[in-house]
Amino acid sequence: MFENRYTITKKLYVDWAVHPVMLGGQTRRRFSLLSIGVLAVGVVMLVPAVISRDWTYAGLYALLLAAVLFRMFGYNAVMAGQQYNKLRAGKDGDWDRVVYFEEDQIRIRDDGKLLAVKEYARVEEVRTMKDGMALVLEGGIVIRMDKNGFYLNDQKSTAEAFVAFMKEKCPDALFKG
Repeated sequence: MFENRYTITKKLYVDWAVHPVMLGGQTRRRFSLLSIGVLAVGVVMLVPAVISRDWTYAGLYALLLAAVLFRMFGYNAVMAGQQYNKLRAGKDGDWDRVVYFEEDQIRIRDDGKLLAVKEYARVEEVRTMKDGMALVLEGGIVIRMDKNGFYLNDQKSTAEAFVAFMKEKCPDALFKG
């Protein structure tokens, strides 16, 4: 039986929130058109205010630019960190996750507690990424895994061996990476 074992830390949780697995071949747009437009308008308004030494307006435009830049680069990480803190309130910071690949189903356990049970027939895609692996199930459910956390019958295994196992279990799934 294959297993994938790893520890979810705050750093990993935030990284996964900031870099989600996109569905259906989508690519993540880092910047929305609205953000880029507001940023451009802010710069266009800030430059003349600074040149004319109108510090009140220059300060307001600088605050606007700072808010837009924070929204573009920092907001998701801050929100994920807050979500992690709420999730782990009153508990130890990190937790262990094990994804079991049994004969007929996939079981996910966090700190030994059953989190979910999924059928192999629901697996639509198996992705190998630079930072890990992901199973994409019907309905947009994503199970993320650590590339270095695979075990086969309690012996250390590889991501490549796991992919070969999944090709047998889910021959209709799409394999990427």
